[in-house]
Amino acid sequence: MKLNFGIVLILLFALNVAAQTSRKSVGKRGGVKKAVRIVEMSDLASPDVCVDPTKHSAPVDGVIVKRDFDADEITLTGVTVREANDKRYFVNIDNEYVASKGRFVPRELSSILTKGRRVKIWVYGCGASGMMFWARTVKDY
Repeated sequence: MKLNFGIVLILLFALNVAAQTSRKSVGKRGGVKKAVRIVEMSDLASPDVCVDPTKHSAPVDGVIVKRDFDADEITLTGVTVREANDKRYFVNIDNEYVASKGRFVPRELSSILTKGRRVKIWVYGCGASGMMFWARTVKDY
């Protein structure tokens, strides 16, 4: 009985040591961290963004060629998107509504809407002809 207990104890110790030496050390600066990348955000504009908004069924699909900021140079107010046929659209960002969604939402939205990135943006159309666009869903691809 003592022999079996001794063998089991030695095996457990050996397996524990083997497991510790094969594991990568993870500390504050060690280990492998995988970056999380957000590729889509929705509910970015309130339906009350203008008096009579219309949902455009076809998204604005193209490359971001310009970003516009507020006077503080931090708050993103809109982006210019160039489609494949070289049509350009300015899409507004409803900053107050986006900021009300959470502390990190404006930063994540700004990271999706970077210059040179290809995006699809579903919009609300406002104004007499519905040509003033407000982003409601953004998808990076």
